[in-house]
Amino acid sequence: MDWTKQINATASPCASTESEQVDICITIAMKCVDGERNNRPTVAEIVHILKDTEKRFLEESTNHTQFLMDQVYLQQYKYTEMATYTGPKLPMV
Repeated sequence: MDWTKQINATASPCASTESEQVDICITIAMKCVDGERNNRPTVAEIVHILKDTEKRFLEESTNHTQFLMDQVYLQQYKYTEMATYTGPKLPMV
């Protein structure tokens, strides 16, 4: 099973970022078990990478939330304009 397709099939608006987070965690895990001790990341490096990833995830999530809020506002405005329209009646087709 291709886990990327499974994640992207979810209703999550941030599936691409979630996939990226999974990729980063797998990469970190693979580096942590490197046979050469000097190639392994330090705890500080791991924490830095994860914090940076989380920061980007939150930014994308916030941007998506703002986009959705803007869409709701535009829809409400459109319906309000339609409800208060006092111009000539449009012909029925």
